[in-house]
Amino acid sequence: MNITNRLKNTNRSISESTSKLSSGLRINKAADDAAGLSISEKMRAQIRGMNQAERNIQDGISLIQTAESGLGNIQDPLLIRLRELAVQAANGSLTDSDRLIIQEEVRQIKEGINDIANNTYFNGINLLNNGSNEVVNQDGEIKPGSLSFITYVGENISTLGRSTLIGNSGNIQNAIGVEILSGINDQLTIKFDDAAYSINISAGVYRGSSTALYDDINSKLRAIGAPVELSNAYSHWDDTHMRTLLTSTISGNHKIEVEGTAFNEIFTEERTRSIRYEVLGREADFSIGYSVKSGVNDTLHIKDLGIDKVIVLAEGTYSRDELIDQLNNQFDSVGADILASFSPAFGVNVSDGPGNKHYILSLTHKSSGSPNAIQLVSGNALNPLFMRPVIPGDVWNPKTKSFLTTNLDLTNGIVINADSNRWEIGLERSINKTFILDEGSYSSSEFIDYLNSEFQKKSAGIIAVDDNGMLKFEREMNGSSYQITDFKITDISGNENGSSSDQTFLGLQVGSNQGATYKVQLADVRTKSIGVESINLSLQHEANNSLVQIDKAIEYVSSHRARFGAYQNALGHVLNNVMNASSNLSAAESKIRDADIAKEMMKNTKETVLLQATQAMLAQANQKSSDILQLLK
Repeated sequence: MNITNRLKNTNRSISESTSKLSSGLRINKAADDAAGLSISEKMRAQIRGMNQAERNIQDGISLIQTAESGLGNIQDPLLIRLRELAVQAANGSLTDSDRLIIQEEVRQIKEGINDIANNTYFNGINLLNNGSNEVVNQDGEIKPGSLSFITYVGENISTLGRSTLIGNSGNIQNAIGVEILSGINDQLTIKFDDAAYSINISAGVYRGSSTALYDDINSKLRAIGAPVELSNAYSHWDDTHMRTLLTSTISGNHKIEVEGTAFNEIFTEERTRSIRYEVLGREADFSIGYSVKSGVNDTLHIKDLGIDKVIVLAEGTYSRDELIDQLNNQFDSVGADILASFSPAFGVNVSDGPGNKHYILSLTHKSSGSPNAIQLVSGNALNPLFMRPVIPGDVWNPKTKSFLTTNLDLTNGIVINADSNRWEIGLERSINKTFILDEGSYSSSEFIDYLNSEFQKKSAGIIAVDDNGMLKFEREMNGSSYQITDFKITDISGNENGSSSDQTFLGLQVGSNQGATYKVQLADVRTKSIGVESINLSLQHEANNSLVQIDKAIEYVSSHRARFGAYQNALGHVLNNVMNASSNLSAAESKIRDADIAKEMMKNTKETVLLQATQAMLAQANQKSSDILQLLK
């Protein structure tokens, strides 16, 4: 029986070894290695997923190459040719009939751009037209995911090369001029990187020209080693205004502050209206309201008819109206006979209309019209409320407004419901204004008026405009420093309805696990989306003006081509990583699952020898039984 048991075990061992040798696997069934089988199967799922991810990435690269090729054809020759035609049409040697012929080619170019945008497909996916132009459905409601926009950054005439503090120079330019009284309004302190430099201005009357006054101040500042210089300059900020510039004389970014009893005379505009003294800033930007931070810009030291008064503003973010209320409450609390207000919005550029608005903070004495009835002396809120600091490279002379154009068509009105009543608009890439709109149906004009009233309440610094039926947002302040950077529509809970830029996103599954997704942002490069739909070269002045639009369109298409190129390079790196990971994981899985052939051959040979020996012993045992039976016969 012992020999029989050993024979059975040997046969079973040979069978297992033969199975492993024939399959090449160490684990053929769960009984071979339960834990190893579990690990191996999970690894195999990962490997199969990675292999598919490789194919996904390669398909994604092909998709991106297709899109980039279409963009290349739009950019050159179509947009390049369009610009060439604009330059030609702007030439005064052409007649209007010549320009009409040019306009016919422009029409063909526009059709060509739209043809490419509408017919660039990959596996049925339109790559350069992210959906229908229709954002509003037949009921006037905004379609989810349909919103897109294009931003335009305003232009500037010049920038400042060094740190500068900008103030109003209205006093020195008017007929009355500036009167400096010894011991009354002659003290000026400049803080440069927190180092203080104090001087006393020579008493006298300065009018018509800033030369004598500024020479006196600059000579005294130089004498005590203050690294700043006072000057004034004409600005295109508006068509008449001169600015006072307190500029660093050394390169680099520096913190400059100014205070003292002469602050009003040098950096503000003073006037008397209805027998009341008034002092005005000009340069500070209140188009988007004012934020107060405790210990940073909350304190203002003034003199009210020679009596010192100090107010401290409560921390918070204020609209213009809220800021005025806060200032007046604080003036009342210290017994100051002063009324704060904002001037009505007025144009700050030679051009007229929206986009050129500015708000001036004014302090008026309630009972006195005498000079120096209000003196702005010091405090960390003095400069932020009445001046504007700029760092090297900042714009001080803006020319045109920034704006954001949407694909939201208001021609037939709009319906705001619970899915589209939360509007968020981004400014200067760090400021967000949120508006909860009233639900209901609006005509185009009603909606524009309603939006602007809501913007005004929150001092949003933007204006809603009906631009040939499309909704457009314009920045109240001019120049590239005052941008509109983002726009989206969500429901009341913040679930996004629209999108944050001109696009649909495609998610490429580039790994074997959940979340291993690479997002590719598609473009909308139809003529309406890139801003060349309304290009008209039939008139010379329009041809000249269109150059900026065409340049922006070329830049827009270039940015998308660059982004697709970056996508392609990034996916190439992802592909290499997935291939390496798949190879390494396959090797690891093989060590767990695959058989060691040499070891199994040795084991099989051993078990075969044992089998033969056992069979021989069993035969011998059987023979002994036969011998005994023979003797019994």
